[in-house]
Amino acid sequence: MRTTRRILIIGCSDGIGLALAKRLLAGGWRVTGFSRRASPIEHPEYLHVVGDVAEAGFRRRVEELEIERGPFSDCVYCAGIGLGFDASNLDGDVTVFKVNLLAAIEAAAALVP
Repeated sequence: MRTTRRILIIGCSDGIGLALAKRLLAGGWRVTGFSRRASPIEHPEYLHVVGDVAEAGFRRRVEELEIERGPFSDCVYCAGIGLGFDASNLDGDVTVFKVNLLAAIEAAAALVP
């Protein structure tokens, strides 16, 4: 008997994350997506959660998703932003680090035993 694999894809409303979600759904996976915007995917094995990885409570939400939809066999972190470097205004760099690095660490901390 084949076991359905469950994956959490963080950052999947477009780009690589969206393409990966579609591919895995076609392969029989149960996919949970998490991103700031709604997803165009409509599939019986897909659940999309709208949320921001940079906001307080992100780690707790990942833990809740693990309980609701998991256990996840895999997690792919596709969330990311890129800004041009501006030495006169580093405020945007804080957000870049939150999204591109710190939230990935929070997701791993929530999912890895």
